[in-house]
Amino acid sequence: AKQQKLFRVSVIDSRVEPRTRNLVLSGRTEADKKMMLMARADGTIAELKVRRGSVVKQGDVIAILSDEAREARVLQARAMLMQRKTELAAKMKLVEQGSMPKLEAVNLETQFKAAEAGLAAAEAEKDRSVVRAPWPGIVNDVPVEVGQAVLQMMGKEIAQIVSIDPILAVVEVAERLLRAVRDVA
Repeated sequence: AKQQKLFRVSVIDSRVEPRTRNLVLSGRTEADKKMMLMARADGTIAELKVRRGSVVKQGDVIAILSDEAREARVLQARAMLMQRKTELAAKMKLVEQGSMPKLEAVNLETQFKAAEAGLAAAEAEKDRSVVRAPWPGIVNDVPVEVGQAVLQMMGKEIAQIVSIDPILAVVEVAERLLRAVRDVA
């Protein structure tokens, strides 16, 4: 029998070393919270306190809508309240003296309370003309300008605000690679 040819073999020394697999992902950053601030009343943009990129704190004024009628309603309601208060004080003295029936006192107190409610409603309507930041963030967009008058301003977009704390990193990962992804924060 013929002798078989021997194989040549090479040998190297190897060591086990830990290796880290890196997965490189592309993505984008995105705000966790984003909101378009809307006008809650009709009017004209009288003041615009921010522009794109402005940093705002919670409660900062973004814009002020001008409408003299709101201020006039507050003044009118305040005058009515003062009138009712004066009438109530004067007629209560007459009730105490017995010159006027006690039932009239209840009517006057009701009118006074109605005037207080009217003033509160007028002041609340006036407050709707101020657009404020609901939370701290950065102004991302301001689609209006000072002097812009829209007959139906209510519901009109005034400014977009985004929160930068936290900021999200949004990436797409193939399903077959999901096992390799873990949170390292």
